[in-house]
Amino acid sequence: MTSISYASEQRAYASELNDDLGSRGIHVFFDKDQDLEAQIWGKEMAEYLADIYHNKSTYCIMLISKAYVSKAWPTYERQNAIARQIEQMGDYILPVRFDDSVVPGLVTTINYVRGTEKLPHDVAELFMKKIGSKKT
Repeated sequence: MTSISYASEQRAYASELNDDLGSRGIHVFFDKDQDLEAQIWGKEMAEYLADIYHNKSTYCIMLISKAYVSKAWPTYERQNAIARQIEQMGDYILPVRFDDSVVPGLVTTINYVRGTEKLPHDVAELFMKKIGSKKT
């Protein structure tokens, strides 16, 4: 499974990316997926999200913006993703930047793509090249 971590300001971009990856056979954790609504109803979300971002995802596509670094839930997702990045020794977080916001805990040397220059379809294409033929 691949997860998308984002702030609500990038929801439309995240939704398009989710749809594009899904059409390519990639299993994506996207919290606004209608099929997921029933599954997460009544769940304790801090525990559930920690499990997704720290244990279950193979990759985390992180949509970085000023809003992303300033909001509570994206911060929680980010903290769990960074812990996984450290334990896995890299190549887990795939940053897509919408601005140059400093992301606490994320080293500045991780290569990223610009969400302002690449459409969700372009990011999905890049992701497919990244993973080769294996499905996540």
